[in-house]
Amino acid sequence: MRSKAPYGIDVSAVLPDQNELSLSLTLRSGSRYCCPICRCGFNQEWDSLRRWLSHAGIEMGVPMRIRLREICERGALIAEDSNDLSTCKPVEDAWNAEEYVIDESDPST
Repeated sequence: MRSKAPYGIDVSAVLPDQNELSLSLTLRSGSRYCCPICRCGFNQEWDSLRRWLSHAGIEMGVPMRIRLREICERGALIAEDSNDLSTCKPVEDAWNAEEYVIDESDPST
């Protein structure tokens, strides 16, 4: 049996003419995470992302921008010590963070 992916991913918009992708990453109930920040596990491997999109028939240019919204489900397990997943405690209240932009041309994002 295949296990559920640790993050829920919902793509809400793909704008190849603007090199922009809008998506939500969700920390799922019952899954363990080192911290409550979804982008912590999102490595900005732009070339890999471009290849995956290309396989889906979507061509994105450079620089690419991602409009990202982070969501956390009630019951997601967040570590109190980010280096030790055995310290995870369930999130009591679900939350949605504000959308922000990760821009390939800006290394600070």
